[in-house]
Amino acid sequence: MGTTRPARVDDLDGTAYVGLPYRRTMLDKGAYVVVWNHDLATNPQDNGHRVLAYDNSSLLSRFGRVWVCRGNLRVEYIEAGELHRLLNVQK
Repeated sequence: MGTTRPARVDDLDGTAYVGLPYRRTMLDKGAYVVVWNHDLATNPQDNGHRVLAYDNSSLLSRFGRVWVCRGNLRVEYIEAGELHRLLNVQK
């Protein structure tokens, strides 16, 4: 049996990630946004220019500093303009 990549929040049901309190609600409401990439490189270090997830509702994000998890699994704050640039490149 092969593995499939998640493509929507429902695909995360039964995982430890959405098993944490309020995590599923936050995803459903768009507080955290998952970018469903389908063409990531096998080696995470080759995906540093990609975005896996970002914060869409915190006070800091409303003021333009957005928490981002990159494809190389690095977590950092970046400016909102940089996030939009990265997301537009990924399309």
